[in-house]
Amino acid sequence: MSTFITETLKTPVIADADVVVMGGGPAGVTAAIAAARLGADVILIERWGHLGGQATGGLVIEFFGASDGATHEWGRKIKAGLYEECLERLRPYAAVTRFPDVLIHPEYLKLVYQQMIMEAGVKPMTHSIAVSATIEDDKIASVQVENKSGRGAVLGKVFVDGTGDADSAKWCGVPYELLSADQLKPVTMVYRFGNVDIKRAQKFKKENPQEYATVVEQSKEELGFSLAWNPTMNKGEVWTDEAHIFGIDCSKAEDMMKSEFWGRERAVAAFEFYRKHVPGFEKATWVDTAPQMGTRESRRIRGVYWLTSEECETGRMFEDTIVLNPFRPRGSGHIFAIPYRCLVPKAGPKNLLFSGRCISVAHDVLDWMREIPSCACLGQAAGTAAALALEVKCDVGAVDTTRLRTTLVDAGAILEV
Repeated sequence: MSTFITETLKTPVIADADVVVMGGGPAGVTAAIAAARLGADVILIERWGHLGGQATGGLVIEFFGASDGATHEWGRKIKAGLYEECLERLRPYAAVTRFPDVLIHPEYLKLVYQQMIMEAGVKPMTHSIAVSATIEDDKIASVQVENKSGRGAVLGKVFVDGTGDADSAKWCGVPYELLSADQLKPVTMVYRFGNVDIKRAQKFKKENPQEYATVVEQSKEELGFSLAWNPTMNKGEVWTDEAHIFGIDCSKAEDMMKSEFWGRERAVAAFEFYRKHVPGFEKATWVDTAPQMGTRESRRIRGVYWLTSEECETGRMFEDTIVLNPFRPRGSGHIFAIPYRCLVPKAGPKNLLFSGRCISVAHDVLDWMREIPSCACLGQAAGTAAALALEVKCDVGAVDTTRLRTTLVDAGAILEV
């Protein structure tokens, strides 16, 4: 039998800012930097002790979608701005390769992100998670955070949700779509092996395609998934992202726990399989599993505009386009646009924007816009809009999108090709 405990809480105010960004992944980091560079006082709330989200903690170290060309080949360049600036700042560390689709070193990306926010004047609040909000006159007045120090309130004027799961939608009355677990895109446990003879493994795969195909089929039977590995930037190290887990709702803590436990078990089984069956892996050593489960889909808000797959297929452009994306299959030379209205909820607080994979798009659009370059560019748009709304004291839905687009282009964004 369910019961409820009613508590009366006095929550101290621990911080105050113009713009409060929730979530320190690529979408949240770029939102915070963009707003701060336009003069806003910004606080960035992040649950981990580092920034980067899936790109660092999730070990999603291959970035796709900076052009409409085929994989690892330039077509028309469609991603720049803060996304590209970040990559350029990785170059002196020799921590990024292969343009336009890139391979990065996650530890250096953590460093570059923290350097960028500190230089911009963003105030980080790590090891903290936003859990609720107070709403006054149809606007968020504060969000409540929990951390080791206890519970505290963060006051703000404009808020940006970069949590990926649209956490604030649940407590702020924002409408959203959340499919049943069996319809959601899978989560993935990413892991790395070291001491691999990569040249030997690549040679075996190339020169013995039938034998390798047999090993792949065997892996499906024994592990439940196919072999899929790629070299990282570290000598003798590979990472794999083939352990997809279906039927998981990553907005539920219990589902995430189950997937992580299962994922680690599968990772160990895969490690032993590689060592036994793939030449070059015989002396492989265990490196790690990602501390964050790789997630793709949960809540997607219902925004002022709902982007459909038909519009992506036809390549429709909008007067308020703020991000361009490649349409799959890759290399088709076909692009589509995301309008600013997809970041603005159609109901709920009037000072709340969303960014990243939780914006207002249909389920079958998600695979085309959830990649890290897209999320980073969406974040820059959200942070820019937040600063503009603050400047003219308007609701986020009333931001002048012509000025928004001009400001984004001035900051390096590509909105036309």
